[in-house]
Amino acid sequence: MDLKKILLNNSSPRQTIIKNIFWLFSGQTIGRLLRALLLIYAARLLGAESWGAFSYALSIAAFLSIFADLGINAFITKEASCLENNVKGLIPLASTIKFSALIFFIFLTAIISPFISKTEEVKWLILVSLIIFTFDSIRDFGSSLARARERMEFESFANILSNVFIVIFGFTAMALNPTSFYLASGYALGNSIGALFLIFRLRERFTYFSKNISLKEIKHILRASLPFCLTAVMGAVMINSDIVILWWFSSARETGIYSAAQKPIQLLYLVPSLIAASFFPLMSRLAKTQKEKFKEITAKASSLVILFSLPISLGGIILGSNIINLLYGQEYAAAALSFKLLAATFVLVSPSIILGNAAFAAGLEKSLISYSLAGMLGNIILDFALIPYFGIAGCALATLINQLIITAFLKIKMKKATGLLLFPYLKKIIFSSLVMSLFTLLLFSLNLNILIIIPASAALYFFLLFSLKENLLNF
Repeated sequence: MDLKKILLNNSSPRQTIIKNIFWLFSGQTIGRLLRALLLIYAARLLGAESWGAFSYALSIAAFLSIFADLGINAFITKEASCLENNVKGLIPLASTIKFSALIFFIFLTAIISPFISKTEEVKWLILVSLIIFTFDSIRDFGSSLARARERMEFESFANILSNVFIVIFGFTAMALNPTSFYLASGYALGNSIGALFLIFRLRERFTYFSKNISLKEIKHILRASLPFCLTAVMGAVMINSDIVILWWFSSARETGIYSAAQKPIQLLYLVPSLIAASFFPLMSRLAKTQKEKFKEITAKASSLVILFSLPISLGGIILGSNIINLLYGQEYAAAALSFKLLAATFVLVSPSIILGNAAFAAGLEKSLISYSLAGMLGNIILDFALIPYFGIAGCALATLINQLIITAFLKIKMKKATGLLLFPYLKKIIFSSLVMSLFTLLLFSLNLNILIIIPASAALYFFLLFSLKENLLNF
């Protein structure tokens, strides 16, 4: 077996998907796990209050990164994967729009930062977050160029480099001075490494900037990018608005406790996102040329993410208190209920990410605009309605209710537009997940260690799927 040929070349649709999944998972999983170690250590060391301030600043940075993107990254990936000959005509103007927006949001945030900071600590953290946001935007833009060429190995290397150096500089900064400002500074410095790598590796494409600005072409790109932008903003709002709104309604300590519940779930969201990214270039081609094959691939990809997300959601609900205690200790025990509610969202978010990408590929932008607006407004309204009464649990409950509604909406729209059916692929998954849950409850009632319960439950789940000859395992 020639691993170099399999992992560094694109020879067939199936091999390319496998290669893309391998590199995206390798880069993101290794990098995010390393970063998770740093953040869990920091949460324990800083305490809930200072950790809450750091989380708030990172949420502001995440908002900035999404708004400054304008959907340009996903637009480039979609268009360039379909029209390789148009890349040199497409990238210059898109690059100009992207980096003009980036500069605008940097200055805007610098101006408003004193007004969105409750404390002096947060004001300085937001300014450091500008550096994080800048390099995030550059790296994400480089990743879109790599994805357009289906060279996810470039993106993978960049993510690993970024996160390795975030961990190195983060731990070093915390050793020098265990404060949120030093942590953020180490984070920002490490974040720059991956961006610089992608700039170097894709330097021939980063040099493309448009000298001749056409208002008509700008309108075309922005109009085509709008659905991507709204969906990305919806995701950012649903993930980060909880932290921002909670910060203003409550204390830094409560914000830190909720953030502790949220971080592991955000790490899990990575799985369907990477699977969706791996399938997206192929979906974009099939949607235009082979509609039945497109429906088949979409249904299987959606079912594949449910195969992983359903047992994880059920396990998180059952073992939530133990997981929080294992990761953060007793200081964060109040995060358990929020963690359980957020764990339930994982099985809803996973297929919606696949379906959202499929809708983009199929040209269903209008449906996605409605979906995105409903998601953003729903989450904000529910946050304002539930947080005053239920505190941090209200945040998680708002996310769960909102995700349930918008996932159902997207599924109905996709079924109506394409005739997409998922249930034929889910019967064995649902049965195996329910049996696994009963087994997990049994082990939990015996007071076994969580590090024994989780692998034992996972082993039973996959044993059942193999015994039932689940075809998705051979996909």
